Amino acid sequence: GEKVVWDEIIMGDMLPEPPANKGEIYTNSADDLWIDINDLSDKQFNDYVDACKDSGFTVDASSDSFSYDAYNAEGYKLSLGHYGSDADMSIRLEAPMEMTTISWPASDAGKQLPTPKSTTGKFSYEHDDSFFVYVGNTSRTDYAEYVNACSEKGFNVDYSKGDDYYYADNNEGWHVSVRYTGNNIMSIEIDAPSEDADNDTTPSTDVSTQAS
Repeated sequence: GEKVVWDEIIMGDMLPEPPANKGEIYTNSADDLWIDINDLSDKQFNDYVDACKDSGFTVDASSDSFSYDAYNAEGYKLSLGHYGSDADMSIRLEAPMEMTTISWPASDAGKQLPTPKSTTGKFSYEHDDSFFVYVGNTSRTDYAEYVNACSEKGFNVDYSKGDDYYYADNNEGWHVSVRYTGNNIMSIEIDAPSEDADNDTTPSTDVSTQAS
């Protein structure tokens, strides 16, 4: 890997300097940092995670043996990954998402779902039969209440539910994915019924009569 000069990392002052300086820089901007640091031991990774916690990355934290994800109080999102001793450590730091006041879609897709409590958000895309939106100012309690509202509105077919996600269909075949992404942000994605589900036109074959 190339030599990583931490003083040249634009958002470097928000994070502790890694314990090694060889790696690959993929993005280095004021709103997105993505870098791999080469050949770190498990101890070096765990020590770096602890240093990031000391730097304030403890909001909505989740972790396992190979990763650590958390926000800080300003809404910056940190994702660390390390897969085995003497492996590379991935560092990803993203600036807070810019949100504005949004209006709930009056489209066919929008009519399928309850309207969230918060009007602060950002649409990734919006069509008549689908959309993906991030909704801010949404606590875990607000998220849980919205999931219940989706279920009560009919999205309770073939559902899958966890602490921070809910996937379900309704009887008409619309599919919704709701996630609590952290930092008081919820994502909602809805898609129209697939055409394949409505077009089962396999012809029947009568084989009851055969030549003898």
